[in-house]
Amino acid sequence: MMSSMSRSTESAGGSPDLDALAQVIRRFNPPVGALARIFASYANTHPVGETDLGQLQAALLERGSTAQQAILKRSGKLLGSVEFGRRLGRISRQAVHERKEKGKVLAINFSNRRGDFFPEFQLDGSVVRAWVPALLARIPEGWSALSFLTAGRPEFAGESHLQRILKNVPGAIDAMMADADAYAS
Repeated sequence: MMSSMSRSTESAGGSPDLDALAQVIRRFNPPVGALARIFASYANTHPVGETDLGQLQAALLERGSTAQQAILKRSGKLLGSVEFGRRLGRISRQAVHERKEKGKVLAINFSNRRGDFFPEFQLDGSVVRAWVPALLARIPEGWSALSFLTAGRPEFAGESHLQRILKNVPGAIDAMMADADAYAS
């Protein structure tokens, strides 16, 4: 993304340009949208070169994993497919996978790990909570559904739909489904 900036910092033997940019960002703390416009403008006049692709991909993956870590922190324990199947009444990994494919259980995966992971909150004893398939019918992608569920909501004083559902707040599931309908449209 910053091919000429990368070259100038490499020739200087360090990264003073990047350090200066980081200091400006820390000091002025511009909104993300403003930064996106700045870098989009820069990218228009300084196209991404082949040598930049590795760094760009690494930055995107790092950002993705940082966002994923925040979502996971809010969502609680994850179970592997074997443990999830055991908790569902000793069903096989293949049966768990079939339920995932049919949108009956919420599953996520990681680019650097093999297999699916299942948030424990979707279980009520040995059954999947009834609202999970209904949510997945609206938001079928696992990370998107999990992000939606765990995002703090201003209208609920910062609580997420998941927190309200797990606290058995009256009307929490209906409110979550209404928001999921709006989110999906």
